[in-house]
Amino acid sequence: MMGDELTLLVVDDDRDCRELFAFWLRDDHAVRTATDGERALDELDESVDVVLLDREMPGPSGREVARRIADGDHDPYVAMVTSRAPDFDIVETPIDEYVRKPVERGELAEVVARFRRQETYKTALDELFALTARLATLETAKSDGQLAASEEYARLRNRVAEKRAEVDRAIEEAGSDWAVAFRTCEVAATQGTRLQLHP
Repeated sequence: MMGDELTLLVVDDDRDCRELFAFWLRDDHAVRTATDGERALDELDESVDVVLLDREMPGPSGREVARRIADGDHDPYVAMVTSRAPDFDIVETPIDEYVRKPVERGELAEVVARFRRQETYKTALDELFALTARLATLETAKSDGQLAASEEYARLRNRVAEKRAEVDRAIEEAGSDWAVAFRTCEVAATQGTRLQLHP
């Protein structure tokens, strides 16, 4: 999904905010803008990686736009960028970040960078799951002697160890807030294999 340059969609009915955010981010990313929710949905396609979404706009609100994005075929990261304090309704709003205005340039850039790091982590984790599933299949079907004699099994174990190290690097870059949640998922998905993924 994400390369070095991301495609961002900035959605805000306030022209000054919209143009300022686009100005801040366009040196590093491809930036599109939309003035309201309907135009945002028209602009949304598979190339959009991140949506920066105002909450209060004419037409469909940011919350409604977020729901319609979540119901669609494409799944970009969505950050709600708003002057309103969060309320309990965000529990049912499908967003990845909630950012309060006024927001500084560095803060907005960090939100986008954090999405990229999270995507890197999730990609590495998906690959680790696939490798450990193959490992578990072999370990269920073959005896210890057969496994010990297999070069293919040894290579697979090495690949899992290498991917494990990649996941560790990615989780460090993703930040401590992600560590607990993703480690929990990772353990649950991999604990069935004989390979000791956690010392």
